[in-house]
Amino acid sequence: MTRILVLALLLPCAAFAAPDFQIEKIKSLTLAAQHVGEDSRDQALAALYNRLFALQDLKRDAEIGIEIAELRIDDAVLEYKRFNRWMDKEKLKEVSQDPQHRDYPNITEKTKLALVGAVRSALREQKISSLKIARYDQDITATERMIEKHLASRGGNS
Repeated sequence: MTRILVLALLLPCAAFAAPDFQIEKIKSLTLAAQHVGEDSRDQALAALYNRLFALQDLKRDAEIGIEIAELRIDDAVLEYKRFNRWMDKEKLKEVSQDPQHRDYPNITEKTKLALVGAVRSALREQKISSLKIARYDQDITATERMIEKHLASRGGNS
């Protein structure tokens, strides 16, 4: 970017400084400035694509986080079934989110309380990952719009 600025500033100065200034020199400087400008536009487009790919990676990581939390809940359900075989996954999720629930373990059932706490923690991680995914989706959409705008300003979809 600074190269373009320097060339743009030097071009008029060169015309006034040399009385025998040739048209070919002006053309070569102009072509050099255009080449530098194209390079910087290509770099800007590459930076936008890198940002897009990074956001997509972050989104995939958050999705994996949701799946990992779901597996942790499955493990807790299996362990909880040792104490209450009628407890299913959805009911354990419901119980873990509401300490006033009639099936919530009492203070003496330490193992059940620990399992319910693990489920509550996994559900919290899923919620956080869902919020991250929503934010990444917004950022991905904004980046895609910037890429489209950049390509449109170049005059083509290369």
